[in-house]
Amino acid sequence: MKILRKLFLLLAASVAAYGNVAAPSYGGQTLTEPGGISEINVLEEQLNLNFSNLAADGVSDYEKFIDVEALYLLESPKLFENLELVFVIVSEFQNFRLFLDDAEIKTTIIDNKEFAGRETWKKPEKTPYEDRELMYNPQNSQLKSTRFKLTLPPGKHRLRAVYRANPTVYKNIGVMKGWQFAYSLAPARDWKSFGKLNVKMIVPENWRSFSNLEFNKTPDGLTAQFDKLPADFLAVTLQAPVPSQYKTWTDVTFFSFVAALVVGPLAIFGLAYFKGWRWKYGWAYGFPAGLVWSGLTGVLGYLSLTVPFYFVPQGQYASYGYDDLFSGFMIVVATFLTMIFGVVIWAGTVLVASKMKSL
Repeated sequence: MKILRKLFLLLAASVAAYGNVAAPSYGGQTLTEPGGISEINVLEEQLNLNFSNLAADGVSDYEKFIDVEALYLLESPKLFENLELVFVIVSEFQNFRLFLDDAEIKTTIIDNKEFAGRETWKKPEKTPYEDRELMYNPQNSQLKSTRFKLTLPPGKHRLRAVYRANPTVYKNIGVMKGWQFAYSLAPARDWKSFGKLNVKMIVPENWRSFSNLEFNKTPDGLTAQFDKLPADFLAVTLQAPVPSQYKTWTDVTFFSFVAALVVGPLAIFGLAYFKGWRWKYGWAYGFPAGLVWSGLTGVLGYLSLTVPFYFVPQGQYASYGYDDLFSGFMIVVATFLTMIFGVVIWAGTVLVASKMKSL
């Protein structure tokens, strides 16, 4: 019986020790956003997001980025050694760096599939925009996060994470692209306590921004303060304003194109009726008349497709490419048809006018 009792006590002691260091099969203590350390308090989190680079000219979509800085004020009751932790990221990113009290911590990239079972840690399906939501689908569907090990002495500490997030582009919302970004907040619920969350967003001047959280406009940017985590994630959509010159030249070139379509046949009809039938071989003038009309239509159609976009900031036009190609094709078709119709209108008018004058 003594042997059994000693064996039981030995097993109990070993289980307790195993739980303190965390079983490798459970991935160690999990920080996440960061989060998951049930004995450590987050006194405050400051999240700084700078979207200024999205307005940069001469930069491709793949080179645009959002500067992300997350600052945590932690309070640890005791020494934690070699905690294996994860920082969850729900956007494409680069240049991730982590600091504990200004000392840089080594990190490694992991696949988000490693915590696929945690529903609240997944990326949001949509981001807000005006009175609807837009599907949020980063180009690389296999999102990554970072893992690191941390030794945390007792007392207060500052944990700082910085990286550059690559925005997701949404094009089917008018002239200007939509730039989407998401940040996971849910994992922070795993701390012992969470004090408050402060968020600051720097948005390019005059840009529109839409968020699932409520922000206040200040001279320094958009800010928000929360006494607790307000949602599982922060989801944002930004869009550059449509330039006034674009609107002006869109109207000018479009109405010029429409005027050419309407005035052209009237001009051909009038000239053919009053003059064309009198000219020798008057019917032969139908081809140049149709050619002039089609040429004017084609030129004005081309200008309506190109001129307004000279006033759109580089990299902000929401074109798929094939929509411009389709519009250009339709202009070519319209040009060809106007030439045929012009010839028909001329020839028919000359014939009718000549018969009427001969009566």
